[in-house]
Amino acid sequence: MDKVLILLLLLFGHCFAGNYLSVRDTTVQINQSFPLVIELSNTDSVIAFQFDLELPSSILYADSFTIIPLLKNHKVLISLIGCNTIRFLCYSMNNHPIPGTSDPVILFTCKTGNQTGTFEVRLKNGVIGNAKSRDVLDSLQNGIIKIFTPTGIEIPHQGKKNKQL
Repeated sequence: MDKVLILLLLLFGHCFAGNYLSVRDTTVQINQSFPLVIELSNTDSVIAFQFDLELPSSILYADSFTIIPLLKNHKVLISLIGCNTIRFLCYSMNNHPIPGTSDPVILFTCKTGNQTGTFEVRLKNGVIGNAKSRDVLDSLQNGIIKIFTPTGIEIPHQGKKNKQL
């Protein structure tokens, strides 16, 4: 019985461990700028990572990005490789490792158009490289962006302009 419990704990722990890149789900209004968050979760020490990000046609890249302090010893290159596909490459010139983490690593500014709905942001062609130049990527996780139109209800207010809720 103890062996079965230990085996289940090991399997359960393995489900949440690993090395992956993901897009954080977000909700935003139409015609608004917002930061799209890319997260790195790694159990291995990582030297570099690369991925292609495919944006839906209703979301535009606003030509601005931020990297977190964890990557201060790394360079980040961004290239537009298609109408709505952007390639990200992050690497260390001196093999400075990114220790195990589960944090945002890149925030880049996007702008929604005037189309509402739920849209998938896809990650493709990913690689996570360790110090031995081995790809240790376990998975890429797509994200969802919900774009909505704000609604307001006009309420008459005595002696003042109407307020919008």
